[in-house]
Amino acid sequence: MRIIPIATVLILVLGIPGVARASETYTELELARYGLDKGRSDEAAILQAVRGFAVGFIQRDLDMIMGLWDASAAKEVSFIQVENEHPVVGLSKFRAYYAGHMRHIVTLDGDVSDVHIQRMGNIAIVSCRYTWVSKYVENGHVAVNSTRATITLRKHGQRWLYIHMHESMIYS
Repeated sequence: MRIIPIATVLILVLGIPGVARASETYTELELARYGLDKGRSDEAAILQAVRGFAVGFIQRDLDMIMGLWDASAAKEVSFIQVENEHPVVGLSKFRAYYAGHMRHIVTLDGDVSDVHIQRMGNIAIVSCRYTWVSKYVENGHVAVNSTRATITLRKHGQRWLYIHMHESMIYS
């Protein structure tokens, strides 16, 4: 007579824990309980930071825009912008740059699209497109411009903060 080990019988009768429900989708609560929702909440926070750039300009809120940047890396942060030949390097120079921009250009609307997020631990690289509706103060001209942006963010607590941004015009 052949003897089947008790462990084999238990597995055959009771199944392997979790396998019976493997095809069922997890609820948000279950994902949170097992710590599997972290990627989703990180992506939402990253997207909020990316959209925050547009919102800050639309609301003409200089403090909001400055708050998107990583102050702990104040000397290293950099922004390569559409309208200037040289990048802005160092957080101390950003406020003057953004204030000057707002004196000459009023952002009426800004849309974020085609967002791609790649996370590597506490660093994220985002590529996206912005569509800006801008009014030039000098002549009142309203223009719609599309830009392509690449943004590097670093996680601090629950927030993702900019450490580098490169924005360039999309030409049709």
